[in-house]
Amino acid sequence: MKYFLLLISFCLMHTMGMAQSIVVMDSSQRNVSFRGLSVVNDSVAWVSGSRGTIGRSINGGKSWQWLHPKGFEQRDFRDIEGFDAQTAIAMAVDSPGIILRTSDGGQSWQTVYRSDLSGMFLDAMAFAGDTGVCIGDPIDGFFWMLQTTDGGRSWTEVPIQARPKAEPGEACFAASGTNILLVPEPGNLRGAFVTGGKVSKLHLFDLTVNQQFGGKVALTQGQTMTGGNSILWHGGGFVMAAGNYTSPLVSDSNLAVMSPQWPTPMQPVPSFSGYASCIAELADGRLIVSGVPGVSITQQKAVFSPGQLPVWQKINGYSFHVVQRAKQGKLVLLAGAKGYVGKLQE
Repeated sequence: MKYFLLLISFCLMHTMGMAQSIVVMDSSQRNVSFRGLSVVNDSVAWVSGSRGTIGRSINGGKSWQWLHPKGFEQRDFRDIEGFDAQTAIAMAVDSPGIILRTSDGGQSWQTVYRSDLSGMFLDAMAFAGDTGVCIGDPIDGFFWMLQTTDGGRSWTEVPIQARPKAEPGEACFAASGTNILLVPEPGNLRGAFVTGGKVSKLHLFDLTVNQQFGGKVALTQGQTMTGGNSILWHGGGFVMAAGNYTSPLVSDSNLAVMSPQWPTPMQPVPSFSGYASCIAELADGRLIVSGVPGVSITQQKAVFSPGQLPVWQKINGYSFHVVQRAKQGKLVLLAGAKGYVGKLQE
């Protein structure tokens, strides 16, 4: 009998250990919508959103210091990149285009980029070490692009001949600050971004040689609020998440892949349920997505090949806009509507 009870106890602990859940770490900023998130390591994280709100945590998300850069209290910071506990870059959407930088833990912020150009709307940033890029909606038919090689202290506008051309009705979505990436090699300017709207495409670029290529992908498209929101470097290729914002429960064509094992991004991939604004990779190779219908996760390391596809499981029904794993570590945080900041618990 004693052996039997020990066996049951072991099985329960094993089951509990395998279960995933989202633990709410903070909900004090009830009037704020968070879409920017950067998890530096298992201790340091930065989050950003509407009403000029930026948050900093130095204890793994257990507590947050809430910051409001002076003069930018009404801006919507849709993306943020943290380098350490003292240094971060915050990007504001809409006009004028603004990028701020702090080197003292958010006590002061310097404007490192500003553009009053008509139609300016920055969408997201991506970094590989001190090298970074920023993508914006098309102006005069070409996507707006910036680059930095000094950790965001200064930014240069990419020449128009090096910027990808947009089709009519094609745009970027500032859904989670993750629709652009740099291939993870410090110092390089090779990367990709995913678009949406009337057309959803995967754009590859190399700013060192002014080359770019764009091709359609199997993501929902054709309407103003449909298409790609997030892109991930996984398995030596790209995984893209999407959705229809006006019909968030529709599950058709919400995932596309281009990799050595899945070389055709126009081939649909069975996936999670509903609209996804962000996709991220866990330390063991599993994938996690967040969006309006909730949070879903693959139960094993995600492999995309004709004979093997990941199985998704919904683990939470709350609308988290963004999910990120620590750049150095295993901590996984989420942020979203009504000021909610959560942590993946396993």
